[in-house]
Amino acid sequence: MSAFPRSALPLPDKPSTDRRLQKELIWQQREPILDAVEFISEESKQNVLLLLSRDSFSHYEGGKGHWVLRSSKPIPAPEAPTRDPRGQIQFSSEHENQVQINLPGRVCEVKLADESVPTCKPGTEPWVQAQLLTSACSQVVWSLQTDSGDWSTPDRVWVRSLSASFAEPPVTELEVPGPVISISPGKGLQAGTAVVWSLSTGNYEVYRITIACGS
Repeated sequence: MSAFPRSALPLPDKPSTDRRLQKELIWQQREPILDAVEFISEESKQNVLLLLSRDSFSHYEGGKGHWVLRSSKPIPAPEAPTRDPRGQIQFSSEHENQVQINLPGRVCEVKLADESVPTCKPGTEPWVQAQLLTSACSQVVWSLQTDSGDWSTPDRVWVRSLSASFAEPPVTELEVPGPVISISPGKGLQAGTAVVWSLSTGNYEVYRITIACGS
């Protein structure tokens, strides 16, 4: 048996990639967040952050650590309590001042340009499990996905090719500090948002997720 210094041992080859996921914390609070969407308004040219909680919908503008509340609207209560406190914001580039909120057994319409209360009706919309994301690295559109574990361990966020099977390894991935509550696309698919319940702080945190070029 012979001893060799660690520096003399060859290092295993690491798979190289020209893209990587990165995250940036843009919001945190104690109260639960069901979903969050961030985009740049064509009218004001400012970043817009939409937050959906269990009983309200909030509209912020600003960014870079300084958000200004534009409106906060109550979500009409359901006719019967639900054990599934989840929700999803869906918006269209053709209707920037209006978004749709999918809730268990209900669909709500919210107008961003006025103070009107959201209107809800019974209904069920398909729940989007994966979101789309692009980067400046190429013209490829990726599928942004996350783990679906329990509330006791951190999740991962990753991207795969749209044609890849679930058995194929992700193109790139990153770990977040807790379970992911939701992931949503941004306008133009240049960035996504992930709502995470942080296991270390107990806060609900919103991260901007982007694909960066280079290792």
